Amino acid sequence: MDWILLSIASAFMFAIIIVADKLLLSTYLPNLRTLFFLVGIIQVVMATTILLIEPWHSSPSGSILTIGTVSGITWIAGLMLMFYGISRLEVSRVIAIYHTYPVFVGVLAVVFLNEHLSVVAWLAILVTICGAALVAMGQSHSEQNDGPLIIYGIVVIGSLLTAIANVTYKYALDGFEFWDINALRAFCGGLIFIIVGWNPKTISDLKSLCSSPIGVGIFVFAEVLVAPAGMILMFAALSAGPASLVSTLISIRPLFVLFIAGLLSTGYLNTLN
Repeated sequence: MDWILLSIASAFMFAIIIVADKLLLSTYLPNLRTLFFLVGIIQVVMATTILLIEPWHSSPSGSILTIGTVSGITWIAGLMLMFYGISRLEVSRVIAIYHTYPVFVGVLAVVFLNEHLSVVAWLAILVTICGAALVAMGQSHSEQNDGPLIIYGIVVIGSLLTAIANVTYKYALDGFEFWDINALRAFCGGLIFIIVGWNPKTISDLKSLCSSPIGVGIFVFAEVLVAPAGMILMFAALSAGPASLVSTLISIRPLFVLFIAGLLSTGYLNTLN
């Protein structure tokens, strides 16, 4: 049952990253695409580091290689849509909606991975999703909560893409070594982030970020230190446990996000409003 602890630890780490990224977007990086560019650089560096430490050993078939690549692409696409949501709306609300993806994972895992879920497991998935929905509906009525419905729809699409990424990752593991597929996902995702993130304002935005020691510190802490650790924990959990139940446990991120965002919105630490 190590995958349970791995899932919970990953959920907590990603909650830290999400709140930190919201703070970066609201204060230090006004351009969302610049954050994409920076995250892309980190992902490519991570993939390179993995391959230097643990050289490539896998010999996947063409179809498995394609599925592994699709896993990386859909994962990044889902993250991009989530990032777009948190740049426009209240972070705890967006994350609660985004983490409805275990429903999609459960259905896809049963169909494509031949996972067999008990009634109790399905109830656990539904309870988790109901909790996420209650968190989303229970936020205070601020202007950020009144965003157009299309933004919420975009976040739901991101949730579906994340579910596809998790299921395809689990499927592709049959033809990959653990570190190889993670290097592939990080490299593919990083390139997409860099391509989508580059824009004429990137250099000026980077200079603006570098002029703020606090902004640089938040980015390094969240994206350079915590993000790779959170990703490895998530992938290790998916490798060790059922995709449907691992995704359900990881979807408790909204609780951690709500708690951290709440602390940072108190009178003493009013950094997220």
